[in-house]
Amino acid sequence: RASISVNVATETATLTPAYKANIYNAAGHLMTQRTVNSNSWTEDVTQYTPGTYIINLTDKSGTLVGTSKFVKKN
Repeated sequence: RASISVNVATETATLTPAYKANIYNAAGHLMTQRTVNSNSWTEDVTQYTPGTYIINLTDKSGTLVGTSKFVKKN
């Protein structure tokens, strides 16, 4: 099971380990979809509007293995 620990972001959000990462806004719209091929991933969230976002991690078979929220601040 993956672990995510992101609570407040101003410029980037970082998570570990490598999975397919989807970031959704509070309305459920997909903001970013990345295939992460390393043990660490950093996403530039400077263009995101302030608010709450959800990160879903899935493995290669598409099984949800982790989820978390972060708050984008100005």
